[in-house]
Amino acid sequence: MLISDASNACFQWIPDHTLLLPRLMGKLNEGGVLAAQMPMNGDEPLFRIIDETASNPKWGLGNTCFAFNGTLTPDEYYDILSGCSSNFQIWETVYCRKVIRKSCFPLRLEEACR
Repeated sequence: MLISDASNACFQWIPDHTLLLPRLMGKLNEGGVLAAQMPMNGDEPLFRIIDETASNPKWGLGNTCFAFNGTLTPDEYYDILSGCSSNFQIWETVYCRKVIRKSCFPLRLEEACR
């Protein structure tokens, strides 16, 4: 079973990876491959700015339910996968992008929250 790039990014929205991944691994045929990717960008500057701005009481977003991304840590994924197989690869990639000035971003988000 190979999950293509078109669908492997959906795992972040499926809960309980500690049960999900072993079940999927157990369904693989001999020599099968499971490809998945999980975003690990919650601590990146852009997301910290969004959290900081959204948590400011002046915008009244305190009762807003933001989408939960239930990803685990890389170490937790390693532990899950090592319990399923002795032959797997796990790695982390950080994509670097030119980011607009921090002073510009909150103004745009603040305008959207008015």
